[in-house]
Amino acid sequence: MQQIAQKLKNGNIRLMEMPVPNLRPGMVLVQNHFSLISAGTESNTVKTARKSLIGKAKERPQQVKQVLDVLKQHGPIQTYRAVMKKLDAYSPLGYSCAGEVIDVGDGVNEFRIGDKVACGGATAAHAEVIVVPVNLCVKLNSDADLRLAAYNTLGAIAFQASARRICG
Repeated sequence: MQQIAQKLKNGNIRLMEMPVPNLRPGMVLVQNHFSLISAGTESNTVKTARKSLIGKAKERPQQVKQVLDVLKQHGPIQTYRAVMKKLDAYSPLGYSCAGEVIDVGDGVNEFRIGDKVACGGATAAHAEVIVVPVNLCVKLNSDADLRLAAYNTLGAIAFQASARRICG
């Protein structure tokens, strides 16, 4: 199966051949029909990956704190190796998609093979097939337009931001 991924070290983006993800308990295997490319979150992710190490550090202070914690526990050599390994890896892109359930894991009762779904979160990548926890997947009506349903996560994020502003 094919998946879009980005190298964190330099921001290069590739269409990669990957194995179909393993189905685990509490998860849903989904054949993607559409995935949303976010002009905000994803373009920011791509821009950050293309920055220097200092630029990356400025953009992600929480990850810098994690690196410093590892440095304290394991020393400079192991920390350097861990950081370089992470930066040299390809990371999947995407967080909002819609498709059709092709299998369900043990303990999943709310979805059936053939259900149309919208999915969100880090596992809702730009890939032909994804595996998603049930709490990040919503069942759609059988006549739902999957092209529009790919916007569900983006809409939920916007709704949450509006609700916080209104409710305090």
